[in-house]
Amino acid sequence: LMDASSSLCFVSNGDSDKRARQCQAQIRDEGFFWAYTEFSIFRGKRDVHRSLFFRDIIAVTTRKDGTCGFAIHACPTVSSFFSTKRKLLSFSFQCSSDEEQSSWIDRLSASLKSSQYASKGALRKLAILINPFGGGRTARAVFRDNLLPLLKLANLDHDISETSCAAFAVSWAQNLDLSRYTGVVCIGGDGLVYEVLNGFANRSDSETAMKTPVAVIPAGSHNALACSVGCASPLTAALAVIKGNVQPMDLMKVQLGDQTIYATSVVTWGLVSDIAMTASKWRSLGPQRYPLCGAAKFLRGGSAYRAKVSVLAHETYSHGTEDKKSKPIDIDLEGQNSTSLGSHWQTFEGPFSIILACNHECRNSLDSGVTAPRAHISDGSIDLMLLPAAGRCTLLEFITRMQMNGKHVNMNRVQYMKVKAFTIEPAESSRLDYDIDGELFRCAPISVTMLEGHANIVRL
Repeated sequence: LMDASSSLCFVSNGDSDKRARQCQAQIRDEGFFWAYTEFSIFRGKRDVHRSLFFRDIIAVTTRKDGTCGFAIHACPTVSSFFSTKRKLLSFSFQCSSDEEQSSWIDRLSASLKSSQYASKGALRKLAILINPFGGGRTARAVFRDNLLPLLKLANLDHDISETSCAAFAVSWAQNLDLSRYTGVVCIGGDGLVYEVLNGFANRSDSETAMKTPVAVIPAGSHNALACSVGCASPLTAALAVIKGNVQPMDLMKVQLGDQTIYATSVVTWGLVSDIAMTASKWRSLGPQRYPLCGAAKFLRGGSAYRAKVSVLAHETYSHGTEDKKSKPIDIDLEGQNSTSLGSHWQTFEGPFSIILACNHECRNSLDSGVTAPRAHISDGSIDLMLLPAAGRCTLLEFITRMQMNGKHVNMNRVQYMKVKAFTIEPAESSRLDYDIDGELFRCAPISVTMLEGHANIVRL
């Protein structure tokens, strides 16, 4: 207990000072706690205990109406009959004197700064990039309603830019003066983060630039990256920006001919990229274009694509179970090639329906789908799934199980591996584009290597 119980007057949201309730308040290690007695016709007299945890508190200020007291601004999780989600709320308290007001504000601010959930101070000046054209075109509203109010409360400096054309974020990141900023916030989908990191990779100071903390506020079609770092809702992601908790993020380095690409989420070839090629022509339909194009492809049939896949296995699973067929192999790939590591490589040939590599769980914000349930954004390995040529029944089972929190990896026909690197050599008869983080790339032999902790991501 950091503070003895003290008497205050609590003013509920929307209530006037006339309905203020006398309460007993305490500051503890976990947060701010208060209790009061209320009376209602239906429940009668009862004791009410309330709390705000430091992990949810943004700032402590004087009361907006200028009267003696203070307000705690926080984003707690609020449960209702239909859902549980965060809300930005302000809790007002009356004080008997200016000295008492100053004492409470000072003690709460000091406790907030010293708690384990205090703002890490990593993000003090932000470069914010908004993609107003992605997903449902909601990015501007997401910024206005979620991030901007928190930035004002936390008093964080920021500059705002908007994308105006395809690949705008790449050139923006290449030319950004990083000496002026401590972090970058992307308001859009997974593709926006992908473009920013690839822009950083093309700079002369790429090693330093790639370590710049990047936050993502979900406003795209699927928002897989935001979901995988615990920021599925815009307000939760905005709170993560305020708290400034940064962790290393693995990247997949993709070599496609003379082109080098850095992927944050997925590299896929086969049925998934075939559907993405079709969906790219129907962007006007928004996020729903993917299931619609997938259903059309499923009804037409013909989902076998010939290729040779070579993998440098880190861990393998027998038919998606936890029984590993081989123990982890610790290999340094720096400066080496497939010939010097030949004894560790395994090759799979034949027609495939799906070849899918994930850098993290790739959760879907639209439903309960999880693409790679055993993946983690900083586990140092790529989660690779191979599904041999399959008929409609098997594909339907694969898709259905994926929506059941990733149970598709337990199917007998799915080969699930954690790898350090892999290559794909498509056959001449299967000239199909790759889908890399939602962007389509020409068909050619491709090599993908894991870069452990190569970037930094903001998470709650």
